[in-house]
Amino acid sequence: PSSSCCVGRMMVGRVAGVIVAALAAEATAECDSSTWLTNTNIQSNLFMVLSGSSYTDPSTCCAACASRTGCKQWSHSLSTSTCYLKKGDSPNQFATDSSWVSGYSGAYQSKPQSQTTQPDEEIGAYLILGLASTMLIYLLVGGAYNKVKNGASGRDIVPNHEFWAAVPVNVHAGCEFSFLSSLACLTGLRGCTKREDAYDALEGPLESERV
Repeated sequence: PSSSCCVGRMMVGRVAGVIVAALAAEATAECDSSTWLTNTNIQSNLFMVLSGSSYTDPSTCCAACASRTGCKQWSHSLSTSTCYLKKGDSPNQFATDSSWVSGYSGAYQSKPQSQTTQPDEEIGAYLILGLASTMLIYLLVGGAYNKVKNGASGRDIVPNHEFWAAVPVNVHAGCEFSFLSSLACLTGLRGCTKREDAYDALEGPLESERV
């Protein structure tokens, strides 16, 4: 009986060792440093806080998250050697800080598409680049068409050059009209001048400017 008991204990010990080794290998495989977010602190719902000499390296924080059910994200503070395990069940915010390293666990290693936001500066740059590219294509294609199809030369090559030439005059007229209307509202004792009156006041000078 004693020998069978010893054999049983040995079998249980070996099985437990295999399970622990498998979990450790899985955690190591998940903790690929190439997927980490350096200089970043993921700010989401907290799951657990671990600190001490065992958590001086981000890899230990990653392994701790990988081995715990319910941990989806982790952030490691290099300055305090503290590991923050996150639930990841709320909209994330990403704080830039050189003393932090963060990452995702398991199926959550890749940043969800819904969280891939771009700074406003990048969005504005893309819009300006798109507008400039569209304008360049418009000028090149329109100019080539006018040159080849209509035999245009000089400023006539520019697509819709009459429209573009009138833009400064129209902008000037609109600004002056808005200014006179606002001035009448602010200083007129009999109330705001009608828009038609303000526009009529502009027609004379504008007609003389166009001659």
